[in-house]
Amino acid sequence: MALSVLANARSAAMRFLDGAHANHAVRLDGPAPDGSAEVWRLTAEVKVGGVSEILFALPEGFPAVAPNVFIVGDARRGLPHIEVKGRVCLDVETFGTDYDRPEDLIRRTLAALEDYLRLCEDRDWVKKEFAKEAELYWNNYCDVEASKVTHGDVPRGVVLLDEVCAVNEGELRIQTSSSHLGKWAHVAVGDPGERLRKQAIRADKVGRAKLLIVRLGTEEAWGPGVWPKTYASLVAFVRAHRPDAAAFLARKVRRGSMERGRLTERFVFVVTAVGNYAYQIRDAAMPLLELPTLLPLPVMRMDTRWCLTRDEGATTFQRRQDKKVVVFGAGSLAAPTIDLLARAGIGHIEVVDFDRFEPENISRHPLGLGSVGMNKAKAVARQLTRDVPGINAVGSGMRAERWLAEQTTFDGIDLFVDLTGTSSVRTLLSRLAKAGDLVTPVMLAWLEPYGSAAHVVTLVNGDRWPDNDPVERLALAEWPPETEVRLPGCGAGFHPYGAADALRAAALTGEKILDVIDGKVRRSGVSSFKRDLRYLDDLPVVARALNSAPPYSRQDGQYVEVDLNAALSGHNHV
Repeated sequence: MALSVLANARSAAMRFLDGAHANHAVRLDGPAPDGSAEVWRLTAEVKVGGVSEILFALPEGFPAVAPNVFIVGDARRGLPHIEVKGRVCLDVETFGTDYDRPEDLIRRTLAALEDYLRLCEDRDWVKKEFAKEAELYWNNYCDVEASKVTHGDVPRGVVLLDEVCAVNEGELRIQTSSSHLGKWAHVAVGDPGERLRKQAIRADKVGRAKLLIVRLGTEEAWGPGVWPKTYASLVAFVRAHRPDAAAFLARKVRRGSMERGRLTERFVFVVTAVGNYAYQIRDAAMPLLELPTLLPLPVMRMDTRWCLTRDEGATTFQRRQDKKVVVFGAGSLAAPTIDLLARAGIGHIEVVDFDRFEPENISRHPLGLGSVGMNKAKAVARQLTRDVPGINAVGSGMRAERWLAEQTTFDGIDLFVDLTGTSSVRTLLSRLAKAGDLVTPVMLAWLEPYGSAAHVVTLVNGDRWPDNDPVERLALAEWPPETEVRLPGCGAGFHPYGAADALRAAALTGEKILDVIDGKVRRSGVSSFKRDLRYLDDLPVVARALNSAPPYSRQDGQYVEVDLNAALSGHNHV
């Protein structure tokens, strides 16, 4: 049964189109290209860009979704912002008042259509828009051509595991294989199969393939009217740009039944100023009688820069790629913090933790059942390697104190981050800094019980954490001993808080780490998130609030930034 709020608006829209706009909108019997039942043919006094027929349809979800407009016929091939079925991308925004007055949404859509058609009269605008959307039109073209292939093992496209650039062009290799994503051709520096295994993508039915890269100049045109559409036109295109490609283009002939089905697949990869494009040359079954055919293929980028930045902020990204961060701890605060750093572009992360991941850790840790029984540091590093392309993540299954004791130099490390929440690690880092062995910036972060507060200490310019480990000077409250849940074993225990508390603290910690890595921090300080007194009143234990606790307020808590010396010299009791 249709929702009444949508059905009523749709009925009102239909009455409007059949009434006030009957002279310009003629109801049709058949469905629209998108399957919408209610469709009208629009008529206009003046044709623009050769457009002779326009369809107007009310999609499912109207008026939460704007009407769809379709341009019918060959004219749509010469106009920008049009999808495969002829739908025009008008980007009409919907409003809450459209439910009561759906005719307003129809008028805005028609006005947007008129504006679009007027712009289409400007050939310079059309050319610029085509250049912006070359990849969209290419992908549409690939879909149409792929639908024509009725036999053979057709790849879905080409996956770029590494960027294509002048530096690595000669090292790129291509390999066809099938995985849960279907059959794709994978391009990488070195062995594409090894890269897939690193990302935990199982590749089966591996096929031999050759790659030819054609690079266009920044001023060379590329678009629907330019790209090769036949084997002969591709050969001419390649010869014009790669005179050395004669061997690659040579016709392939199977010799004998033993060689049947073992031809090496060939791919042409075109690098342009408006994106990357690929072709597969499909050899004929009877090569002496038939020419090879051409299959255009979409290109899916899975390289590090695209996955992590969408090609935005290249300078900051590259600087972060060269940085190395050592994180002590792989628990519920450390694991999401590490994940944030990797996705922000930090290229080298070493995780140090001796603990093992147990089933009860799942409640507030990003790792799941598949990691039970593994060392936490190694499991976190493994997950990063699988999920984040380009990351160099190493897990060391030992205590932070032992790891520090085994180091002969700290060269090459840009930041130490202690997320263990233990006094011994903080103190050892302080003593190393005092002795002059450690000059690298250090960050310390921890959570108070029940997620009542999170603190991040940033130590730069040679500043160090005091030897007496004055965490109580930053504390929100004085906590009774029974707050810590003790477990069997030496020194085992945990403080209660939830996954949301850990993620909030991780977000704050990750932000401060990136500030240090990006060179934005000029002096040492303390950043804290603190709940107010009402939150403490509702806890199952009696916690004595200290003078750092925010008073009763309408807010759930507040963020505080304090200079390190000011934070450590303040009075801690109310």
